Amino acid sequence: MTTRPSKDRQATISPWPKAVYTAKRFPGERHGLRYAHIVRRALRGDYDYVFQPDSVFYAGSIPAAYIKTVAQFSEPDIRKWQKFLWNQAVVPALIVKTSTQLRVYSAATRPSDSEDIQAILETTADALVSIEASLETGDFHQEHRDTLIGGHRVDRYLLRSLNATATKIARSRGGVTAANLDFAHQFLTRILFICYLIERGMIKGRHFPERKPRTVPAQGSPGEQGHRQGSP
Repeated sequence: MTTRPSKDRQATISPWPKAVYTAKRFPGERHGLRYAHIVRRALRGDYDYVFQPDSVFYAGSIPAAYIKTVAQFSEPDIRKWQKFLWNQAVVPALIVKTSTQLRVYSAATRPSDSEDIQAILETTADALVSIEASLETGDFHQEHRDTLIGGHRVDRYLLRSLNATATKIARSRGGVTAANLDFAHQFLTRILFICYLIERGMIKGRHFPERKPRTVPAQGSPGEQGHRQGSP
């Protein structure tokens, strides 16, 4: 069913500015914008092997939605994009539009490989301006708070996963004691810090390509055999 924000929401005026930034515009105007480093990398194509948006919508200094224009909707692509953005945990919404239709997806809801990905809003492409206005005022988030600001964000899932992993590590060392839990938390903290350094480009080398990850041939394939023969 086609829906769009109400006229009352469209008329609401917020006290902060809004703007849509493209890869060309963003570098010169990113001062004061939150998550500028990550958003800039997404816009310029650093993650284009997974997702590259056409633009990003900011409400004040906060990124509210990535915008992607496609020829037609593809569930496998949208599922891949949504999973990437959920892990990135920066921009809560993904707007995908064709020449006639527009869909809004939550990037704050944990992806599921077993269920069809559902748009939280489906309407006509000309409703983009009114949706941006609703994102700007916060009405959109309130209306869809269960999917955009609920308990499904990756940071909460990460904390639960880290606690469960720390408990398993402690058990593998002889029991869930304070000393073993302390060891596990320190070990996991170091791993997370290394991941952060890799993401920021501070750790480089042949194991960390500048952009696209190297495709690893299947075991026993000619490519793999050739690689082994040429290896020192």
